[in-house]
Amino acid sequence: MPVNYLLPVTLAIALLLAWKVGAVRAAGTRVAGWLEWRWMPLILGVITAIIVTVGWGSWRQIPIIHDEASYLFQAKLFASGHWTAPSPPLPEFFEQWHVLVVPHYASKYPPGHALLLVPGIWLGLPGMIPVLLGAMTAALVFSIVRRLTNGVIAFWTWGCWVTSFIVLWMLGSYFSQTTSAFCWMLGWYALLRWREGSERWLFVVAIVVAWLGLTRPLTALAYAIPVGIYVLRRTARERQWRTLGSAIAVGLAMLLLLPFWSMKTIGTVHTTPYALYSKVYFPWDAPGFGLDSTPPQRAITPDMAIVAASNAEPHRAYVPSALPKNFIARTKYVLAIMWGPPRLIVAVLGVIGLFAMSAELAFGLASMFTLLACYLWFNHDPTWPVYYFEIEPVLALLAALGLWRVMSWRWRDLRDRTARQPASPLPAGVSLVMMLAFAGYAWSVTAAEHGDSVRAQSYQSNFLRAVAQLPPEKTIVFVRYAPWHNPHLSLIHNDPDLAHALRWYVYDRGADNVRLTQAAPDRKAYLFDEQRSTLNPFVPARDTLAAPEAREPHRGE
Repeated sequence: MPVNYLLPVTLAIALLLAWKVGAVRAAGTRVAGWLEWRWMPLILGVITAIIVTVGWGSWRQIPIIHDEASYLFQAKLFASGHWTAPSPPLPEFFEQWHVLVVPHYASKYPPGHALLLVPGIWLGLPGMIPVLLGAMTAALVFSIVRRLTNGVIAFWTWGCWVTSFIVLWMLGSYFSQTTSAFCWMLGWYALLRWREGSERWLFVVAIVVAWLGLTRPLTALAYAIPVGIYVLRRTARERQWRTLGSAIAVGLAMLLLLPFWSMKTIGTVHTTPYALYSKVYFPWDAPGFGLDSTPPQRAITPDMAIVAASNAEPHRAYVPSALPKNFIARTKYVLAIMWGPPRLIVAVLGVIGLFAMSAELAFGLASMFTLLACYLWFNHDPTWPVYYFEIEPVLALLAALGLWRVMSWRWRDLRDRTARQPASPLPAGVSLVMMLAFAGYAWSVTAAEHGDSVRAQSYQSNFLRAVAQLPPEKTIVFVRYAPWHNPHLSLIHNDPDLAHALRWYVYDRGADNVRLTQAAPDRKAYLFDEQRSTLNPFVPARDTLAAPEAREPHRGE
């Protein structure tokens, strides 16, 4: 059955069976009890880990997007006990997206996410930590919603969230959003526990905000605004100023890692590696409005030039008067990721869920719009939703609340918006049937995600399989991109320890290639020609043609 019809058919079957079959409704009440079991978050976390692993393919997957490769590069540095590596010989050959080659060899990104990836690097399972973070995020999503409502609504929220495209994609990746989403949910859970009277949970909130700052600083700011307002109001009411002061001190102490990271990476605390990278390569790619036409400090590679050219006009047009239009476009796409085709029925349920508005749900929606508002500081394509991944559970909860109301058949079941709602037989029965019928939908979307993952990885994996056929000796692989090369996918990914690396993957620079072969006489050189799909020994007399120039992108690129 096409995936477009699986979800509505699943819900229809669940409705009919639970409504007509008394035994299902009776058993559903028992299921509602199971969903209140203290270990249910752990079980759903394990299921999430299995789903993500199947969708991704393994815990040893290669990075696809430039950002992922940079985070892995940084994690390998940290795993070796270093903040940076020495600059490569002839750095212009080793230019890698989101990686500085001078004054040191290091990622531009803040250290929070890469530090968490280190155990996976040590075990040779780089994908382990993203999957485990996803599992813990899922457990927290369920736990938070269950504390606010009941196990049935929490189960529906988890099911809606974990089977969405954005979740399966992001949790099966090396993007830093796997860390920030976990921090986002852990902070909210700690906030609930603190509200219930346990002061020590305020320290968890502070630690989470700080780690977000070490991972995605702008996301941390958006997160901290509504959290900080609530914490200050409650602290003033409860007179817990000493606890708040101690928690803030802990968070600020953690944030001292940021200037330390800057000093170790680029030798100064007056700017960050992230800002320096933009200045060196892409001055236009910085917060603010309009196009910064300052030329880059280093000569950029042909694929970088393509991206720079294609972004010039959008940045020029991104002015304050364009903010309302961009805010609406981004909001619509964030909603579409969770509620759009093939899950339009979820959109209907989400609208119905708005009628179950509570203070906690309003807080979640306020956090969502704060995140969207903060990222108006950056120009980006509205269809690039990764910056807003952290707030997708709020939209899943809205859909679950809408389904609860449909099951209840009367609006008054959620009129008490501050107390947890006991699960009545009909919604509980629906949950029982959905556990069976929904499994088919979950398997379908997971299989589809696995197919997408295999296709997305094929470009780099085919190249690496070809390189794997070379003799096991130290080599240099010059990469000559075709004129039609997709600049958002790169074959130039190197390990930080170049001295001991078996392969160097470098840009083809035409006649200049000879300089690198002379600088590394112990390495055998090869040339990969993307246009011809060939990998042959590098012969200077034959292969020192001029490197291809950057071309102008065609429309829609």
